[in-house]
Amino acid sequence: MGNKITSLLLRCFVQDKGQLEEEEFRKKCGLLEGWGSVILNIILFAVKLVMGLAINSVSLIADAVHTLADVITSGVVIVSFKVAGQPGDQEHPYGHGRAEQIAALIIAVLLGMVGIEFFLESVQRLFKPEVVEYSFWVMVALLITALVKEWMYRFARELGERIDSAALIGDAWHHRTDAIASAGVAVGLVGVLLGYPWIDAVLGLIVSLLIVHTAYEIGREGVNKLMGERPSDELVETITECALKVDGVLGIHCIELHEYGRQKYVTAHLEVSPDLDVVQAHELTELVEEKVSKVLGAEILIHIEPAD
Repeated sequence: MGNKITSLLLRCFVQDKGQLEEEEFRKKCGLLEGWGSVILNIILFAVKLVMGLAINSVSLIADAVHTLADVITSGVVIVSFKVAGQPGDQEHPYGHGRAEQIAALIIAVLLGMVGIEFFLESVQRLFKPEVVEYSFWVMVALLITALVKEWMYRFARELGERIDSAALIGDAWHHRTDAIASAGVAVGLVGVLLGYPWIDAVLGLIVSLLIVHTAYEIGREGVNKLMGERPSDELVETITECALKVDGVLGIHCIELHEYGRQKYVTAHLEVSPDLDVVQAHELTELVEEKVSKVLGAEILIHIEPAD
């Protein structure tokens, strides 16, 4: 069901991938998720604020303000895709694709701050339980928020996986933590009714640790991409196999990967016979570059070395 809704939204707001350049398609997907999150968060804010004012619930009004603050995260996504979609220029010859990794890092920091704040608040409530008054309308608002936020998580994550975007996957987890938090508060209210007010604090501790762990994973991946992590063994093996299939290539080493968003550049040292002339060596490099580009969809720059 979720996949069908995502496909429907893509058809309505984004052209078919075959009709757009890949970078343009990615940009439109990112903007769709970003603006969709902004609109839904504003609607949730308005609903919870009106209900909070109507029943005079301070907690629900505070939750409404927190939902409005989530617009900032979606704003980071929107800006990152606008920047990442810009072509290369004199100062950034490889494009602006790393803006997505920067956005993922910002989202990870914001997520980590939310997790730490949630953890400290839960510890305080564990030792000094607050008297929470049950309200049917507060319960309804929390459950609606949890359901909407869970759908936003699934939508953002699916889009993020489709276009391989760390920023969208990070924003997706931000939605899910909100869904878990709202559901946890609702369970806490039920616990109050049953005479177990500490349930709210325990659930808060569990959720806060999940949030911090998620923030760490997103941040670690973003930092590794920005700092230029070494290519995986599988990638090195694939490039090596492609190169060695070309007659005349005797070896390949010093394989490095440079990522700028979806744009990938590979550099490598190619070993050939020292008896080859410049033209023959150049032809070999072109054949290797062609094979690697077809398999990986990446540009490759080769340095020729005479084999021992």
